[in-house]
Amino acid sequence: MKFSAYNLSDIKEIKQLYINTFSDSEGQSEGVLIGELGDGLMTKTPVNDFYVFVATEKKEIVGSIIF
Repeated sequence: MKFSAYNLSDIKEIKQLYINTFSDSEGQSEGVLIGELGDGLMTKTPVNDFYVFVATEKKEIVGSIIF
């Protein structure tokens, strides 16, 4: 597993990861809500005000955290 900072091109994949993960554990509506929240944080927050890190395995994002 590789840990790194995200790239702007990762936003769509990170959003889908959040949707899938939270839908599985909390239900579809919660998954969509968290996916939209993550997307909003990454696209509407000034770039110097947050950090996003991802975990990848075989070039697929398998984990992500936003600070």
